Amino acid sequence: MLRCKSLALSAAAIMVLFAGGAQAIPFQITSQLTGDPRPENPDGIVVNITIDADTESSLASWHIDLDSAALHPEMKLHEFYFNVLGTAGDYVFSNFSPAAWTTQLNDVVKGGGGGGATFLFEVIDPPGGAKTDVTNNVLLSFDMTKLTGFFNPADFTSAPNTSTSAGFNSQMGAHLQSLNKVGSLVTSDSGFATGNYNYDPDPIVVLTVPEPGLLLLLSSGLLGMTIIRRRSPPRKM
Repeated sequence: MLRCKSLALSAAAIMVLFAGGAQAIPFQITSQLTGDPRPENPDGIVVNITIDADTESSLASWHIDLDSAALHPEMKLHEFYFNVLGTAGDYVFSNFSPAAWTTQLNDVVKGGGGGGATFLFEVIDPPGGAKTDVTNNVLLSFDMTKLTGFFNPADFTSAPNTSTSAGFNSQMGAHLQSLNKVGSLVTSDSGFATGNYNYDPDPIVVLTVPEPGLLLLLSSGLLGMTIIRRRSPPRKM
């Protein structure tokens, strides 16, 4: 009898395990923005992007990390630009750090220093009030909420590219200031870094949910074994 109960509990546990197999799958989007392709602008600009999201969540967290301390120790972010799949009305933004920064549409304000680059969104520290610079030592972060449905990697990787006469063709861009003028051709102390989204699924994280037929067959087999055990006469000693 104890063995029968054990098999029944095993069948129930497997049902619960596979039913929970359709749980949310976290994913991470990364990118490294580099530039500037124009000879009059400084080289050696690096901006690292990390986006953490979940396939069962409408929230994505952005982190923008300036990483050019060696060549441009005084570098600071002027504006950050990006495209995503869908329209501007599909998303809202919150939890900015530094708190003064905000997101606005980039359909009127052209990408500063980017040759008129017009991306979907522009993240800036707006004029007026106390300003907090984003530098090699100060990260920019914010949350992005999708108003309909949940996030998936294609919301980023399938976003359109922005092309400009300055030679940019990318899904994201960043205008940087206070750069070192290194080289005889460099005449500007600002530059524009560009890059695209990267997604590398982790095979350890991605779960495969069994087909319903396979799940039913497995659970039926275990339950059948329980019934057979229950009906079988006890063995004689």
